[in-house]
Amino acid sequence: MRGWTGSLIGLLWTISSCGSPPDTATCSGSCVFAHGTGKCDSGACVLAACDQGFGDCDGSAANGCEVDLASNSGHCGACGMACADRQSCATGECHDERGCTPRTCTPAHAFGQCVSDACVVQSCEAGYADCNGRPADGCEVSTDVDPDNCGQGGVSGQGCGVVCSKNHVAVPKCGGGVCNGVCDSGYLDCDGNMQKNGCELPVFDDVKNCGDCGLACSPGFLCSNGVCVDPNNCPCDPPHAQGQCLQGRCVVVACDSGFGDCNGNPNDGCEVDLNVNFQNCGECARACLMGQLRCAQGVCQ
Repeated sequence: MRGWTGSLIGLLWTISSCGSPPDTATCSGSCVFAHGTGKCDSGACVLAACDQGFGDCDGSAANGCEVDLASNSGHCGACGMACADRQSCATGECHDERGCTPRTCTPAHAFGQCVSDACVVQSCEAGYADCNGRPADGCEVSTDVDPDNCGQGGVSGQGCGVVCSKNHVAVPKCGGGVCNGVCDSGYLDCDGNMQKNGCELPVFDDVKNCGDCGLACSPGFLCSNGVCVDPNNCPCDPPHAQGQCLQGRCVVVACDSGFGDCNGNPNDGCEVDLNVNFQNCGECARACLMGQLRCAQGVCQ
């Protein structure tokens, strides 16, 4: 009677729980994993083993043995055994790929497509263009910023070979597929087309664009240094000199006694005092010699 009672108690332990006694514990059919075998260990259902050809590569029992080791190129034959570029996994071994495959058709800055077993550029990333027509390097030119290939880009090559003009632009630039840059002094881009002709207008002496685009001088006036002037009545009072307005420009016609216009610039008149200037003693460009100490009254001493 006691033997029968003991057997009954053991049977009830087996049916009711996954716990002690551990040598008789089971999970009552609920310990199941995808592509794997489970077991009851100390009251918990755990993954015991994976089916042939499968692996638990993420270490999570929740999804069982989730990887097919026979075909997964990142886990080929075993977890962590990745195939090299241009290789695929078959029967658990890495093999060199032949022809064009979606895995190998990945041109730079582009979206590729296999056509007749050849990789072709289907489209380009924004701001890039396929300028040489070779799918091997994809859309190789950044037409967003390249001043020698400036445009909107694309597989059709918009912007390829579009060179930003250097006409009065020291450093041509391209931004957002549009030519730009800083104009040389005295010039402006008045037609808004720096790709075609750069900074095309000289605004220092253009009576239709005097100092700025579209700023025209009155009839009979001239444009001098970007300012509209009356050719017969221009401001002309150079220092230490007598000036005259000729064609709207002030010119030096004579220097005051003892002064010289040594730089040829009418804006500062006769700027040199020839009586005391060691490099221009008595006249422009006559420098005193070594050993002479000074220029006095236009004479080296």
